[in-house]
Parts: sequence; C-alpha cells; structure tokens
Amino acid sequence: MIVVVMVVVLVIVMLIMVIVVVMVVVMVVVMVVVMVVIVVIVMAVVMVLVIVFVLMVVVVVIAFVVVMIVVEVVMEMVVMVMLAVIVVVVVIEVMVGGRYYVLYVDFKKAFDSSVHSSFLPAYMPQV
Repeated sequence: MIVVVMVVVLVIVMLIMVIVVVMVVVMVVVMVVVMVVIVVIVMAVVMVLVIVFVLMVVVVVIAFVVVMIVVEVVMEMVVMVMLAVIVVVVVIEVMVGGRYYVLYVDFKKAFDSSVHSSFLPAYMPQV
C-alpha cells in the first residue's frame, strides 16, 4: 500500500515536472519568436526609413541639379540675348552712319585750374 502511494506521488511529481519543463520550453520558444518578430519588425521599419531617407536625398540632389541646369540655361539665354541686342545696336549704328560718340575728358582743361567746368566731359563725334 505504501509502495503504491509512493509510486502515485512519484508519478504526480514527474507529471508536474514534465508540465513545468514543457511550460518553460514553450515560454522560451515564445519569447524567442516574439524577440525575432520584434527584431524583424524593427529592421523592416529601419530599412523603410533608410530607403525613404535615401530617396529623399536622391530627390533633393536631382532637384538641385535640375535647378542648377535650368539656371545655367537661363543665364546663357540672357547672355545670348544681351549679345544679340549689342550686335543689333552696333549693326544699326553702322548702317545709320557709323558715328560713335566717344566720351572723353580734355586733360588740358582738367589740369587748368582757371576753367570752371574742367571735369565735364565733352562729346566728340568720331567720323
């Protein structure tokens, strides 16, 4: 009778130990799975953020390059228009009669202290 009771108690203790071991193993597995899932989610979020950041940097660089190209093209067109205007003005002046009015200062008058308007420029037509 005592042997049967001891065997039953031993079996119950063994079952409790097996249940505890199984619960510990299940908890460890669940914790590992949860940790792996959390790490995977964090890595995915970090990768998405890195990809978004890289794309933003690429878009900003491309926009900067495009703006610089547009500015350069506009400046070149402005310079070309200015050169064209200068050429047209010179051609019109040459066609009209080739008179260029040169602004000059008579240095003899400039150094003569008795002349009041010595530093005023004189217009001299050049034929």
